Amino acid sequence: MNSSEFKWSEFLDRWERRALRWACSEIETYGIADPRQRLDVVLRDEAARLGVRLPPETFRPLGPVGSTFQGAEDAELRARLSRAQDMVREIERVLEHEQRPLRERLGGYLWAVLRNGGLRFAPATEDALQTLESRLGRALPPSYRQFLRVSNGWLTFWARLLPASEVAPLASRDPELIAEWGEDVGEIADEEYDVYGSEQNAALYRREYLAHTIEISEPIGSWCTYLLCPCRTFPDGEWETWRMSVALAGAQRFRSFRDFMHDLEQRELTELT
Repeated sequence: MNSSEFKWSEFLDRWERRALRWACSEIETYGIADPRQRLDVVLRDEAARLGVRLPPETFRPLGPVGSTFQGAEDAELRARLSRAQDMVREIERVLEHEQRPLRERLGGYLWAVLRNGGLRFAPATEDALQTLESRLGRALPPSYRQFLRVSNGWLTFWARLLPASEVAPLASRDPELIAEWGEDVGEIADEEYDVYGSEQNAALYRREYLAHTIEISEPIGSWCTYLLCPCRTFPDGEWETWRMSVALAGAQRFRSFRDFMHDLEQRELTELT
């Protein structure tokens, strides 16, 4: 499918609705008879699911509970979201004196979705996109640019897709990652590299490309990052997009950001069902 034909808004709406139904169901299961206990229960489960606990400096100070969900016609889901966010406010009120532990605990996907009131963010302006392209010194790949025009960032189960203002070369955002994951392992032949889909070997990513990638995410749970790779482009203007994680012991690579998001949505659906 051509990037210009892909309907980002419809695709993201479906994804967001599924995630919100899951998040509301999770918090509805426990209730808030004892907010302190309920927070412990939910976040213990979340920590077990994510497998790690990130340091408090990973998380920004908590802002007001918001709502980015745009499904105005879905009255039932909007009402459930409103009730779930009331629970969030009450739990935070009870635990407001425990700010550091609270920041440590509220980093999980469940809480991020409920606090944000959805997965999406306001669309990026054309000025913001042009500023990003000027900083990078190149035009963005079409499907990624179109995505940002619909939602300037996105919450996924493993990482938060960054707004245009925070996207930057990996070399400036995390040079230590390049040192750790960019060690030369020898030349990778084209016939080994040019494999996409289930037959791809995550260990066969070209280390020399890593220093040139653009980081477009920050982790929510266990370490994982999403990268655009301008060293590998295609005739339609798309760039290879990577999902790099400890679990993969390498990078899963896609021909475009659009293909990457399709795969991510299916993986997330599996996690939440």
